[in-house]
Amino acid sequence: MTRYRRRPLEREEEAAALATSVVLGAGVAAVAFYVVRLLLSRDPLSGSGAAGDPSDGSESIEGTEGPERALPAGERVPGS
Repeated sequence: MTRYRRRPLEREEEAAALATSVVLGAGVAAVAFYVVRLLLSRDPLSGSGAAGDPSDGSESIEGTEGPERALPAGERVPGS
């Protein structure tokens, strides 16, 4: 039966493994940093209450006007 014996790592192999782990660790840390920074920089979607909670301080949107838009020449706004 054949047995495989593992040889000890040489200095160059250890240095390569160390460099690889440092680079990968720095990459993971950078990605985690920027993902957390992105998530923390967002504005909340609503007030302090939960979604659908009437006490969240949001106002009704009835009667609000939409964005202004330019009308083609000669077209009138309905109702005016």
